[in-house]
Amino acid sequence: MSVLRLIALGLLVPAWACVPGGGGGGGGGEGGSAEADGDAPRPDAATCDPDCGDRICGDDGCGGTCGTCDDGAVCSIDGACVDVAATCGDGMCADGEDCATCPADCGQCCGNGACEPSQGESCATCAADCVCGPDETCAVEARRCVPRPPDAGPVDMGRGDGGPIDPDRGVVGPDMGGPGGPPRILTLNANRRTVTEGERVVLSAVVTDPDGIGDVIGGVLESPEGASYGAFVTAGEEGAYSLTLTWGDLGDVQPIDFAQGVDEVRRLDAVFYDQGGASVRQALEITLTCEGDGACDGACTDLTTTDDCGGCGLGCGDEVDGIACVDGACRCPPGAGLCDGVCVDLTAPSNCGRCGNACVPRVACMGGECVCEGDCLVPRRGEIQITEFMADPAAVTDSNGEWFEISNTSGRPLRMDGLAFGNPEAIPDNGPDSIRLFAFDLPADGRLVFGKREDQATNGGVAVDVVLATLSLRNTDDEIAIVNADGVELDRLRYVLPDGAEPGASWQLDPAAEPGRPWPAGWCQSPDQWPGSRGDRGSPRAENSACP
Repeated sequence: MSVLRLIALGLLVPAWACVPGGGGGGGGGEGGSAEADGDAPRPDAATCDPDCGDRICGDDGCGGTCGTCDDGAVCSIDGACVDVAATCGDGMCADGEDCATCPADCGQCCGNGACEPSQGESCATCAADCVCGPDETCAVEARRCVPRPPDAGPVDMGRGDGGPIDPDRGVVGPDMGGPGGPPRILTLNANRRTVTEGERVVLSAVVTDPDGIGDVIGGVLESPEGASYGAFVTAGEEGAYSLTLTWGDLGDVQPIDFAQGVDEVRRLDAVFYDQGGASVRQALEITLTCEGDGACDGACTDLTTTDDCGGCGLGCGDEVDGIACVDGACRCPPGAGLCDGVCVDLTAPSNCGRCGNACVPRVACMGGECVCEGDCLVPRRGEIQITEFMADPAAVTDSNGEWFEISNTSGRPLRMDGLAFGNPEAIPDNGPDSIRLFAFDLPADGRLVFGKREDQATNGGVAVDVVLATLSLRNTDDEIAIVNADGVELDRLRYVLPDGAEPGASWQLDPAAEPGRPWPAGWCQSPDQWPGSRGDRGSPRAENSACP
């Protein structure tokens, strides 16, 4: 801090800087001694008799106190304890409140740049406002300016910050001013070490001086870079000082900006001076917090919203429906993906794991895949169908080459456990011309071929999955059924072949045919041979052709 800045704060009062009769700076005016304010004449600086009169609190005229007030009351200018206004602390300087009765709303009297004797200010009680003249010095006990002794020489106006900060003692300036050395900070505390938006922090200090407490002229609170938070004011007790800072005050000196969940630790330096210009400095740290949120120019702000995503003012916009702020970035929420410019849930069956991957009914989406488990595997009527049969082969005899095909049309795996296939009259008793299967799953769109013979050299070249040696399909009319373990019929085909039907061609169901169709709707003879056929036409294990 430069010499000019210290004088502007009213903190350095050198012995050579006064004239007889000079008043305090600021509001003191020229010739504005304490006597000019209508008070009783001040006692001589060399001797002082305390005089409280009717005063029950405040100064006793000699730097002491006439008493203190109970909590909830303050000492008025005339030395009476008065109740603090009920509205003190609401942020508004209301009627009946002033800087003495409600500094929280109306500000501190000392340090406002005006020397106000009516508020009890003088060069001793408020050096920040009341500065002696060029040839005067402040008689602290008398609380007034007195002529400078003729032999008083100039003093070094150095700031006195020539060493590292000791958390217990601070930085002590050069040994100047009085013979005993610079001031000493006995204690420096804050009523809270963690401050958030809307709160105040009160710093209190107790200061002494080897040359007597009257040698201390005041102190300021600074940032490590020298920016001022304001001047300390006397706190009633001898050598006691205090300074109240709001969250806004802290932000005015240094902007309060920090990321989500990252608090700011701020160092505050208390600096006290004596009349000789010596100083002492001590540091104190407080934590500025938004309790998990971030701070944007002093305003606690949730930086995980789409308005402020990862930083102040970094909005996500509204171009993408469903966009969210995830880990400080604008993206679709966890489990969602961007599909055609919209964030969609990729854990839902409609878009399972990827856009457009829809699961069929009763199939769950698990881990991004359509999964059918438990009851989902149980086939229901219409989900497994008879889709092709060969009743009259030409390449081999009927006893070798008859077969039929069933297809899973459900779109999901189906459990074959307990299902019976073949002649509906034989199924209830597991008789000839029927067969019952056990636990295995038929994949979605899977097909099974039931035939009389497994050997493709003798069965016409058909790849048979299930051998049903007693299978018998009449060339004129017959029935094939699928029945579950509870006797519920899942599908039944009743066919009547027309006269003149061509041998050696299977009958197939058109893929577009509706379930539950009556014969012969949707049925026609296969037009092409299958791979490996001995000459007959059909499409066992393969998708059927469309009927003309």
